[in-house]
Order: sequence, then structure tokens, then C-alpha cells
Amino acid sequence: MSKLIKIPLPKAVFQQENFPQLTSKLNSLEKVSNLKSSANTSTIEFQIDNDSATESILDEFSKWGYQIPTNTITLGITGMTCASCVIHIENSISNLNGVIKSSVNLATNQVAVTVINGILSEPEISDSITDVGYGTYRISKSTRNIIPPVQKYTLIKASTAIISAVIINVLNHSHIEYLFNFPLAYIFLILATPVQIWAGSYFYVSSWKALKNYRSNMQTLIAIGTTTAYLYSVLITIVNPSTKNTVFFEASTAIIGIVLIGRYIEEKSKFKAVNVVNTLMSMQPSTATVTQNNQQAQVEIDSLLVDDEVLIKPGERIPTDGELISGHSWVNESAITGESIDIEKIPGSHLFSGTLNTTGSFVYRVTKSSENSLFAEIIEQLTKIQQSKVPIQKFVDKVSNLFVPIIISISIIVGLIWIFLPNEPKYEDAILATVSVLIIACPCALGLATPIAIMIGSAKATAAGIIFSDTSALENLNTMDIFVFDKTGTVTLGKPHLKNISTLNISENEAIIYAGSAESRSEHPFGKILNSICKSKNLSIIEPTEFTAIPGEGVVAKINSQKVMVGQIKLFEPKMVTKEWQHKIEDANKNGMSTILLAIENKLVAMFSFADTIKTDAQDLIKSLHILGKETMLISGDNQHVTKQVADSIGMTRYMSELSPKEKLDSIQKLQNKGKTVCMIGDGINDAPSLTQADISIAMGSGTDVAIQASGITLTNNKLSKIAHGLLISQTTMKIIKQNLLWASIYNLALLPIAAGLMHLVFHNFDVEIDSNLIITDNGLINPIIAALAMAASSISVIINSSRINLLSENPSKGLRMKIPFFSKKEKQSIDPVCDMKVNVSNPHGGTFSYKSVTYYFCGPGCNHAFQKEPESFISGNKKIKM
Repeated sequence: MSKLIKIPLPKAVFQQENFPQLTSKLNSLEKVSNLKSSANTSTIEFQIDNDSATESILDEFSKWGYQIPTNTITLGITGMTCASCVIHIENSISNLNGVIKSSVNLATNQVAVTVINGILSEPEISDSITDVGYGTYRISKSTRNIIPPVQKYTLIKASTAIISAVIINVLNHSHIEYLFNFPLAYIFLILATPVQIWAGSYFYVSSWKALKNYRSNMQTLIAIGTTTAYLYSVLITIVNPSTKNTVFFEASTAIIGIVLIGRYIEEKSKFKAVNVVNTLMSMQPSTATVTQNNQQAQVEIDSLLVDDEVLIKPGERIPTDGELISGHSWVNESAITGESIDIEKIPGSHLFSGTLNTTGSFVYRVTKSSENSLFAEIIEQLTKIQQSKVPIQKFVDKVSNLFVPIIISISIIVGLIWIFLPNEPKYEDAILATVSVLIIACPCALGLATPIAIMIGSAKATAAGIIFSDTSALENLNTMDIFVFDKTGTVTLGKPHLKNISTLNISENEAIIYAGSAESRSEHPFGKILNSICKSKNLSIIEPTEFTAIPGEGVVAKINSQKVMVGQIKLFEPKMVTKEWQHKIEDANKNGMSTILLAIENKLVAMFSFADTIKTDAQDLIKSLHILGKETMLISGDNQHVTKQVADSIGMTRYMSELSPKEKLDSIQKLQNKGKTVCMIGDGINDAPSLTQADISIAMGSGTDVAIQASGITLTNNKLSKIAHGLLISQTTMKIIKQNLLWASIYNLALLPIAAGLMHLVFHNFDVEIDSNLIITDNGLINPIIAALAMAASSISVIINSSRINLLSENPSKGLRMKIPFFSKKEKQSIDPVCDMKVNVSNPHGGTFSYKSVTYYFCGPGCNHAFQKEPESFISGNKKIKM
């Protein structure tokens, strides 16, 4: 079905010389036709055959230098129950002009719609959703991730239905009818009718809204099934009220009650499973104490401006990112890093929104607004991935859209078969089989199989300090063939220090001044060190009159009218590097040090030797990756000796040295050309091209904004060991998705034939007799009540299975594993007297402190310090710091 798209453009675009070429290119795109442009109305319009074509069109505009402004509108949705609901809503929204893409999430009951600015409004999107039978509600910044809990009214309806079903069942097996000489069928009718009309109204309303739009959903199956059982029973009651065991009032009421209870439990379980975002959002305070001219004022955090000074007291959370300017304290950064360890903060230390001040008071300067903070970015990334879909989910949604009509057709065929079986018509069995087929079919489990696992998996990763920016990274991380690591700042701490200075005909201070001045405009770590040494020694930096940076080699500058060169050996002509300098460079490299040379007027006058420290968890990570069958490689711009020494020390056999940023990019491409899927791990600006080229990229949290934006995964805690944990989360999440889909498919494929009466052949041929019809009848037919229980259980089981992702644990000494309840050995724990957090006695992150012959265990150093100041206050419970 074609769709007309109209895009408003500035008039200046129509006046550009290349505009005719742009329209020609757009018209040549696949699935685009009838393109027309009008400078008078400042619009360009065309027809597309597929929504995916819109993104191609926007990309084409970008290539010609014009970015069409877009934004994402998020709405909450009520009334969704299965994957067919998802398809109905997405189809309705996609028909609107200005929609680029839409994604409906059954697990969060939300829709994210990317639209072209100025064409489509939020009310119009809301109207398109309500037109197909669903409700909408606006999502504010504070409630965008909150799933509205199912109304208690639903639980009252469900309880009423269940109680009515129990009463009918008890009366049906009693002898009260003989005492009063009154047909029980009338009593059953009186009990069942309010349930069918009042408690069952939810199914009727939803089904009617879907039917008005020529669609169906899960509620359609429930409505048809219970109505069939109810109307048949009403007919029997009118025709022959004294007949026993032929009415199905008990079944119709019980089904309504069970499905409503199942729905209630399902929504509660979903809310609990995905509540991590709400927990994160609650960590950000709503107000802050701003200090100005010795005055304090409480302001909303949205009102905070860069350079505002904010006072933070013990037990308060930091409202937005900044830099400490006065005071001293310990801050728990678990909200950002996933590590519940207090970090000491002194003047100059960076502070992050959502983290908890545990001990002292301090004043800090705001460096980012609340909406641009790292904490806000983490929440945004988590929300984004939870709203997106893996490819298999789109296929499942399409299958589920056909599911309900197919089930209705099957139920009709099954009913007719039972009526027209040889011998006499079996109307009771036909009703039983028809209702059971309608009720037992469950598209809900299929619809929840993927999104609930993605949500829990991404939330689990975020809680550990692993931020997935898209579902493809979560889906494919465990399938990568080779993991390529940059050296400096990734495998090493990225904090090199100057170990030695060798000079010739120049003093050390003069060498530092020339090198620091030449590097004053450079972003290279060694250059920054030399620049900072100048400042620490109060040496004057001379502003270069000329400056040229040569990527991967060094810099060339003019200082005091002299040509100054600072960089690696390959920056200099071979004749400039004498044998004496060559020996010094080789000796430094053999000792694991990197070297930077200084030349003035084409003569080498100094060599700076730097040493960096390898991260303690690097070797364990490489070992874990090798055990999992993954290849590893180290790449660096450093010299061969240093690169080889680092590679050998962490267990890598493959490495490449002395690479420029372009050569790093080429090395990634060569691996991909060999058919390898590549995961690149880096941290700096020079890594950004390689990170972008790799199939999946991981940026260390200490890296630059460019590297973080270029990556599919960000480690906020800068620990390499988290890569193995992220890989396990990826692997487990995809395994859970496959299990969910397999279970949902097998459930429907296996139980539908049984509900239709497959067991009748066995019962008939072997003359099986059943004492109770509670589960199955003498004819081999399932009790519809059992079908309703099975249907409700199937959705809940998918949620429970997905929740197993939360049981994943990481233990550096014992490797990665999934905890199994009741079988896992429990570690001895104690309660931190300061914050009431549970602490492993065997490894308390904050250490211990003995007071009055009692040993206390702490979650972090901050709590330990606070306790030592006021032990009695914390022991008595008069003072607590809430985490």
C-alpha cells in the first residue's frame, strides 16, 4: 500500500544549484514514486511503497548537505495484550504522514515514534492509536519508564468471577436441588450473568474496538470462547432447566476470572522485571542547594546552569555533573559504575549525577545541565534499547497478527467436526472443544518472548556499568570472532608518567619548555603530560607561531622563530637519529617504556621516556576470551618493543605496532575482508574511526565523548573484566529469547491439537474412564478451565524464564556463572551499620572496623569513615545514610 509523504523545506534549498540533481536522485530510489516539489509551498512530496524508504530519503538529503530535523515522541498505551496489538498500532501509526519509524513495546506498554518536525503532532499520533481501539497517556520526563499498574478493580472483577465459579461448582455437586425442588440452572444463570456482562466487559470492549477496524486480538478469543459457553448454557437453561452437567456457566465464569488474574499477575511481573529504569531515575534528586554570595537557595535541578555552585551534604545525591571546588568526601558511584565502592573526592575531582555523598560536605561547580549529564545519557540509552527490536521480533509480530484469525477458523472447524461425527451429534463436546481451542491459544507468550528478555538483559548490563546503545550490540556481542584492543588507555591505565629525560646540549628544563610549548595544542597523552610538567615547575609555556599535527607521528611547531619537532622516531629523518640516540631509544623500549623525541632546527636534543601500567584485569579477560574460543589482537601507535611486551604480559600472541589512526582503521577492514566479525575496544579520539568501522565497538568510560558516541557499548566503570560479563549477558539474553520462542511455539503447537480432541482417539479405542472431569473428560477433551490456566501460565512462564537473566553473577576468582536458587552456595553476609546494605563478609569493599569487641563490615570506605566518627549514632539507628 503506497503512502503520500510531504516534507517542508526552507526556501533556500529550492534555490540551490544542485536541487534538480537531488530530486532526480530521490525519484530514482527504490520504492519512491511521483515525486513533486513546490517552491511556493516550500514542500516536497512523494509516494512510498514501504516505510523503510523514508529513512533512505532522509539519508539522501544528508548526503546533499541538508539535515531534515526529526524528533521522537513517546506515548504510553493501555489495552495491549499480545503481539497482534503491536502490529495493529504500528500499522495505524505508519499510515500517518511524517512518520519515519515507530516501535511498540509490549513489555513497557509504550510506543516510540520518530517523526519529521512540523508535520505530525503528539495528539494526531494519539488519535491514530485510539482509533484502533487502544488508550494512550502522556509520558512526562519523570514517568516515561513507569508501567501503569493494573487497576485493583481488575482484581475485584477476577475475584468475583472465581467465587461465582466455585459456588456453581459446589452447588452442581450437591443435592440442594432436591431439597427445594428448584432447578439449579436458574441459580447458575443468576450468578454467571453479572460476571459475563460486568467482569467480562473488558474483553467485549477491546474486541469491539478491534472489530470496528476489521481486526482481532487475544481478547477476541476470550470473548468468543466465554460467550459461546455462556449462550449455549443459557439456551439449555431455557429449553430444559432440569438438565445437569450440560451447562457451562462454571467454565465461562472461571475462564473470565482466571484470565483477569493472569493479566494482573503478568502486568505486575512485567513491572517488577523492568523496574530498573525507575530505580535509576529515583536516584536523581529533584532539587539542589545553590550557594551564591553566602546565601543558599533550593532550586529545581532543571534550573541549574553551568558554573552554578551547589552544596552537597552527607547522605545527599549529586543532582548533575560537576567538579568539586571545596571540601572533601567519599562518594558512592554505583549508580554510574555498578561498583558499590566509595571513591574519595578532593578539589578538582569529577562528580556525577545520581551518585551518593556518604560522609563530608562539599561545594562543587556544575559543568553539565541535568539533561546532558552522564546519568541522563545512561537512562536515555537504556530507554532507547528497550524501545527497539531485534529482527526476529518483527517476524514474530507479523506471525502473531495472523494468529487470532487462524485460531478462530480452527475452533469453528473443530466444533463442526464434533457435531458431525458418526453416530449422534455431540453438541456438548463440540462446545467444550471449541471453547478450549479458543482459550488455550496464547499469542501473548509469543509477543512477550523477545521484548521482556531484551529489557531485563539491557537493565542487568546497565546495573553492572555496561551500557548497550542498540539491540544489535546486545544481540551479536557473543558472536564476534575477534576482539581487537587498543593499547594505551584500554589495556593500560592510560596514565603514563615521565620516567626519564635524556638531553644533548640543552638543560632538562629547556627541553621540557620546548616540548611542552610545542604540544600545547595537541591532544596526545604524552603532550598533555609535558604541558602539565611545565605548569607544575612554573616554567613558562611559549605560544607557537605555527603548529602542525601529523597523526600517528607527532607535531611540528615554530617557537622563538625556531623549528621544533616533537614525536615518535618515524617523524624524523633517519639521518637525524644518530647511533647514540638509537641505542638510547632501544634501551628504553626494551624496558617497556615509550619514547618521544625533541628536535630543534633538525637536530635531536632530547628524549622523553614514559611508562604506563597494565590494568590488573587485562590478563584475566584475555584468558576468558580464549576459553570462549575468541581470537584477540592488540593494536597500538607505540613502538614494537613496548607493544610486544604488553601483548606478552597479558597473553596475546597477535599484535600490530606503530599504527596511525588510518592504519588502525585499515587493520579492522582487513580482518573483516577475511570474513571475521570484529569487536573493537578503544578509548580515545584516534580510536573513533576504528570503533565506527568495527562490527561492534566498546568504549571505555574514561574515554572521550567522541569515542563513547562512536561505540555500541560503553563501560562506565573502566574495568576490562566487564567485557566478559557483557558477553555473558549477551549470550544468556539471546539464549533466553530462543527458549521463550521455542516454549511459546511448542505450547501452542502441542496443546491446540489436544484441546481440539486429539486424546479422544486414545480414550475411545482403549475405553478410558475418568472419575473426575476436573481436568479431562471421558471423551478426552480438556476442561476449558484448565485451558484458561494453561494460557495464563504460558505468559507468566515467559516472564519468569526471562527473569533468570537477573541471576547472572560475576566472580573474578571463580569465573562467570548463573546462580541457581536453592543450589548456589550462599556467601556469609553482614549489614553495613551506616547504610544497611548487605556486605559479603569474605570481601567487604569498605573494609572492617572493630568497636567494643564487635567487628563491623562496610560497603565502601566512606561508610567506614563515617562510622568511625560517630559509632554510637549508627549502632543505635539514630543516624543512617540511605543508599
